Amino acid sequence: MKNITTGLVLSALLLSGGCSQDWCEDSEMAFVMSQNFVKKRLKSPHSAKFPHQATTLYKGECTHVVSAYVDSQNSFGAMLRTLYIAELQYSSSDSRWKLKDIQMGPAPESSN
Repeated sequence: MKNITTGLVLSALLLSGGCSQDWCEDSEMAFVMSQNFVKKRLKSPHSAKFPHQATTLYKGECTHVVSAYVDSQNSFGAMLRTLYIAELQYSSSDSRWKLKDIQMGPAPESSN
């Protein structure tokens, strides 16, 4: 379902002609693009499952900080949750999202 939603968001933006200023301040698009950068760093990107929402902060100058998690398989096939914080910037000059920084690490163990 998430892949369909992501595809619909991207299709809608492409069909609408997406003004670069709109993309510049679009936190949802920053979240979608952060997922692409995270997938590139996973052992099993096809197993990635992201939440429906993330915490995003718009810093100005087309820069966003996205904080979320991804559930994906490790090299042994076990599903693990990884937290990430990604800083992205939309470049209106070449209409691309660029990764400025990314930090990924294991989710803390929950104590019951």
